[in-house]
Amino acid sequence: MTGARVAAARTMRAHGLSVQVPSGWDGSITRGEGDPSELDADDVGVLGTSNPVLHVASFPLPAVRGDYGGGAVERMRATDVFLALVEFDPQAGATPLFSADHLQRPLRSAMFDRSTMHRPLVGATGHQQFFHTHGRAFALYVALGAHRMRSTLVPRADRVLSTLRISTR
Repeated sequence: MTGARVAAARTMRAHGLSVQVPSGWDGSITRGEGDPSELDADDVGVLGTSNPVLHVASFPLPAVRGDYGGGAVERMRATDVFLALVEFDPQAGATPLFSADHLQRPLRSAMFDRSTMHRPLVGATGHQQFFHTHGRAFALYVALGAHRMRSTLVPRADRVLSTLRISTR
């Protein structure tokens, strides 16, 4: 799938993932060689994950960006929302970090904290959770352009997540 800006709402489907991308939002589901990472960890490596990564944003996504939105979230305005769903290797689902057996929603404003941002951005806030489902392990990362606006931005993010479907591959 491409990261082309969408004019009308559409459903993206790839790699056992699907999500409704709202009108005027951008999105992609990719599975590539990975994205540059500052970490050289066994589970990520220098090129990031090669598992599926889903991005949905209320702003145009740059062609080159990290799994958790590096290169994209820096472009957010106060009213913007960014979502990343990053799949990990299946065996991660058996670890304590991924012990939750479903995505926790609805999202709530209290779940968001400035310290959760992967890349600290003035005024921005984030939420992250780890879970497993259908034999697959995931990290969800949601970034909001303004912590002070989370009461209006969180419902927008949650509406998108309400359309997320995960199946076996």
